[in-house]
Amino acid sequence: MTTQLVVDSSVAVKWFDEREENAAVALRLLEVFVDGAIEVIIPDLLFYEVGNVLLKKWPHDPYKVQKGLERLWHLPWLLFPLRDSLLTRTAEIAEQCGITFYDALFLVTAESSDIDLITADEKFLKKVGNFPFAKSLSAFQG
Repeated sequence: MTTQLVVDSSVAVKWFDEREENAAVALRLLEVFVDGAIEVIIPDLLFYEVGNVLLKKWPHDPYKVQKGLERLWHLPWLLFPLRDSLLTRTAEIAEQCGITFYDALFLVTAESSDIDLITADEKFLKKVGNFPFAKSLSAFQG
């Protein structure tokens, strides 16, 4: 059985800038993902968040933003469908942990799929420490 993971936007944005902290680990995760050794499940929110980051990273280069988004879109993601029960659980976790609804959605995606969430956001990890399936990108051993 293929290993499945959820990655959040903090990981995906590292695929576009090798100077980012832990970019080498993120790029290794991407390589393993593209090679089919792991499957990555995401809520479609990832596209919106990464698109925002790319617009800020390359504000005067719409071609580069477009190519980045196309590259992201064509990865072999497994999209996790949003359901009303997830909205309620996402709101609960966001409130409980003091995190944004957006960040909580990635956590709920992992929780609902019974798999690990990989994040590069260490502040987020501290806030969700009671969820043992939330893991740091720096610990990825792909």
